Amino acid sequence: MINRSFVIHDRMLSLKLRIVDHKGREIPSQIDVVSKWFDGSIRWALAGFTASPQGQYRVEFGPDVSRQAPSRPLRVEEQDGRLTIDTGVAVYEFLPDRLLPETARMADTVILAESGDGAYLLDNQGQLARVAGARAEITTEIIKQGPARTVVRRDGWYVTDDGQRTARAKVWFYFAAGSPHVKVTHTLLFTEDTNDLWVRDYGLEFRVPEAPAQVSFAYRDAEAIEKTSAVVGIRDWEQVSQEQKQAFRDMFSGAKNRDWKVFDIAPENGEVYMLQDIYPHFLERDCRAVIGSSGAGILQQPSDGFWVEPWEKIIDVVGDWGAASYRNHGLTVVLPWLAQQFPKEIAFGPRGARVALWSGRSARELDLRVLTLIREYWQTWITEGDRARRLGGLEGLAAMPSNARGSSRTHDVWLMPHTGRDDRPAISARAAAASNPPLLLADPQWLAATEAIGWPMQPRDEVRFAAEEKVISEFWESMLESYVQLRHTGVIDWGKNHGLGHAHKPLYRVASLADYNLGLYVWNLYARSGDRRYWEYGSRFNRFAGSWAFSQLTYGEKFAGGYANRPSNMTASPLYWDGISVLFSHVSRPKCMYLDYCLNGDEYLMDLLRMNGAAIRERWDGETLWPHGPPSLNNLTLHYEIGKDEQLGEKIRHVVHGLINLDNPNGFEDESENARFGALYKDDRNIMVLYAYYRASGDELARQAILKALDYKYRFFLIRGPFSGQTYAAFIFAVGYQWTGNRNYLRVIHQMVETAKNMETVPGNVQRNQFVTVGLPTALAFLKDQDEAIPPYPLAGFNDERHFYKIRLPDENYREHPAPILFTKPADQPVHLNLFLRLTDEVDQ
Repeated sequence: MINRSFVIHDRMLSLKLRIVDHKGREIPSQIDVVSKWFDGSIRWALAGFTASPQGQYRVEFGPDVSRQAPSRPLRVEEQDGRLTIDTGVAVYEFLPDRLLPETARMADTVILAESGDGAYLLDNQGQLARVAGARAEITTEIIKQGPARTVVRRDGWYVTDDGQRTARAKVWFYFAAGSPHVKVTHTLLFTEDTNDLWVRDYGLEFRVPEAPAQVSFAYRDAEAIEKTSAVVGIRDWEQVSQEQKQAFRDMFSGAKNRDWKVFDIAPENGEVYMLQDIYPHFLERDCRAVIGSSGAGILQQPSDGFWVEPWEKIIDVVGDWGAASYRNHGLTVVLPWLAQQFPKEIAFGPRGARVALWSGRSARELDLRVLTLIREYWQTWITEGDRARRLGGLEGLAAMPSNARGSSRTHDVWLMPHTGRDDRPAISARAAAASNPPLLLADPQWLAATEAIGWPMQPRDEVRFAAEEKVISEFWESMLESYVQLRHTGVIDWGKNHGLGHAHKPLYRVASLADYNLGLYVWNLYARSGDRRYWEYGSRFNRFAGSWAFSQLTYGEKFAGGYANRPSNMTASPLYWDGISVLFSHVSRPKCMYLDYCLNGDEYLMDLLRMNGAAIRERWDGETLWPHGPPSLNNLTLHYEIGKDEQLGEKIRHVVHGLINLDNPNGFEDESENARFGALYKDDRNIMVLYAYYRASGDELARQAILKALDYKYRFFLIRGPFSGQTYAAFIFAVGYQWTGNRNYLRVIHQMVETAKNMETVPGNVQRNQFVTVGLPTALAFLKDQDEAIPPYPLAGFNDERHFYKIRLPDENYREHPAPILFTKPADQPVHLNLFLRLTDEVDQ
């Protein structure tokens, strides 16, 4: 039995909802409203309940619907600074000056004892710090509280014995009624200059009152990855067979085809552990893991700098969990994606369980200085990259300012106590569920009908739209293929997006966080299909961006709630955390996190959004959209939508109206300083921004501007083909058809879809994702019911290099690009071709 959350959508003004199983029996649940439409009706709600992942569940709603409480509802008590959480089967108690649960018990069985100061950090100066004591200044906030689930967030400082603060921790604890298991989300926040102070070892200890009799670790040996041996040394992906490619994908998926073995150990008063030391990353293919026993105490290291091991078993890949057996109970600890986020360790000993989120046993340190990262982590990826050479090689990179202060890294850990009666299969199944959680999602048909995702879409339909779904699938496979070749794994880069536009050329670009909203629209693909591949990509990327591209600390030119923005001379830098803070993220980073939260209930992401919203309210002048121009409205609109802050809404309205001019041919203001490069610059993108604003506000002026822009684009053929860079034409003309019924717009989206079915997807090109991830699924929603033949539309400019309607004049710096025009000519009808030419004194750059 596990607790998960999924979304429910309801336009009713009252929250008359409940969950029932396939037989119509009610499942006690807790409903938490996430957001509402601008008319006040519910848009998203999270339903928390405890039930079997093999079951089928549905929502009942109506004026006569009521919910029953769990038979043993979850209880929260606060007294004299102590916080007690009683799930009905387990009780956890927190002390005011210790971050982790001090005690936990199931009935009369003590699970944890004196465990509260178990959040530890060993720095490069040899100082051991814990989140405990008065100087830690621990705070507690109950994020969600109800009869079925409770989420508690606790913050505090890592403090050394002499009172020095070295870093900060944020931890979210998820409790569910009827379950003894706790999900723990831990964030390490770097509060000091990372050129002076960094980490040797940090993690969480969960102390127990007795030593374990036996410990079991999941692992995979060399035989299990034999099929990948011919792949790991090959850098040219084209030489690899399809069977080998699939085997390699399975090895790295972290969630598929896990055929783990189990290794049993008797600790004998020492500490036993499993460590993923090295895992294939970037262009490096080494893989090394260890299961061993250590007579040394936790965190004790000999003076010569090497760990002393009585014995060790060298393997390739360890699993995500370890379990300890005690006299009358057991404790399983799960760290999802453990190997991919190396170096990681799970250990058990006389003092209890320990999860090393950076393992000092790896003999490396979490040192964020540039040269250390290049030599020990990025390695060949950097040293052979042409962008690195352009920056002056190692010397040029080393000269770049690098300080990750204000950045962070976040991990999930499951603490799963169980009774002594549980056998191995039950323990393994539970651990697998925590490591690879079941995903509960509202029916895609219902999601599409409500448009709760924020726009129209067609659910995945491989029967009616086999060719179209093939386009989507092949595009995503091409993305994953390049992602497998250039592995973004390890504590630093786990979850990072592909290389910008050239992921199939791993040495082309050193690093970039610009994903052209792939991290946003992947949630569209997930919502319409429930395919967990999309969830895996989107959730991992959000964790990555939240860690490195988001500042949680104010200092210098950075501020809490701001997003990293680099100077132009640092665009090829691998240092995601450097530069200055800006209020707005140009690739809709907040919206990526918001949809993730609505679909999965990750409170860590909502915490970042609240921080960004607070910064906007404090720092935004109500006028300026720079440095990102109109896309900044996505951020502003989202925060208005979440909080329904009417004062913020009025400021947004003022700025939006400044971008609109219905007297201009395309409805946009060409002179506004916020328009950025004129009314025709990336007008598809600007229409998308205006559409999101309209959906959040209902502002009729925005709708009129969109319709005028569509009319202008249609009449003057200002439409790029389906696989042109950054094209939203299929989406915006589908919306235009939805609003007006103008079948000319239906011609546009139909022609784009038909053309896309016969065009080859460019592998790994992120810039072309807008048609595939959001334009095509939306277009299908309006093509599915068309019985009449749809005449073709003469789409011009299916050129992958550039805008078709801008002809770049040849000179000494620029070569001429062709601008083809493709159309269908009936044999018995003449063709009339109108050309519009605008001459300027400057070359369009």
